[in-house]
Formats: sequence, C-alpha cells, structure tokens
Amino acid sequence: MFFFNYAVNEKENICLSFLEKSDSDLSMKTDLRSNPLCNWGDCIGVIGILIALQINQWNANRKDIALEAVYLERLKEDIA
Repeated sequence: MFFFNYAVNEKENICLSFLEKSDSDLSMKTDLRSNPLCNWGDCIGVIGILIALQINQWNANRKDIALEAVYLERLKEDIA
C-alpha cells in the first residue's frame, strides 16, 4: 500500500510541476504587449459580434412593428 501511495504522489508531483511550468509559459505568451496584431484582431471580432447583435435587434423590432400594423388593421376591420 505504501508503494502505491508513493507512486500516486510521485505522479501528482510530476503532473503538478508540468502544469506549473505550462501555466507560467502560458502567462508569458499572453502578455498584452507581446502581440498587438492579435489584440486588434480580438477587438475587431468583438466589435463584429456587437454589430451583428445590433442588426439582429433592429430586424426583430422591424418585424414587431410590421406585425403590430397587421394586428391594428385586423382590429380595425373587426370593429367596423
């Protein structure tokens, strides 16, 4: 049992040291000033998504207004 415990702990230590190393490498690679072209690409992507959401909202409002006009026309016909 002791050997198994030792093997598990040894594997955990190896995994943890690997994760710590990869985490530090990742933090070094993701410095904001390291790749400004990539940062601009991210900004353009976010702006594109916001524009798409705005167009979607505009289209939904346009459909709602058209449907409201149809409902009001039908209500006018029903009353008359």
